[in-house]
Amino acid sequence: MAGIIGLAYRYLNRDFVPLQYLQGSSFGVYMFHFLPVTVLGYLLLGLPLHFYLRFGLTVLLSYLAAFALYEGPGLRFLFGIKGVQK
Repeated sequence: MAGIIGLAYRYLNRDFVPLQYLQGSSFGVYMFHFLPVTVLGYLLLGLPLHFYLRFGLTVLLSYLAAFALYEGPGLRFLFGIKGVQK
């Protein structure tokens, strides 16, 4: 684990625009991920799909929904999250 953290620090510690965006949005996405994971997990639970497919769909769709909620208008203000700094 320490080696992985060391490699990530060495190779991911630079000015890369997507990493800066993800770093700034991590708290907001964390705040908004609970609802999509719960709702999508419940909805996909009853489908006759393989377990791994349901899991993958839950992860992918909840990730997209959490970012959509984070980028949506007005929700940042309710949680005290500042807008994008340019």
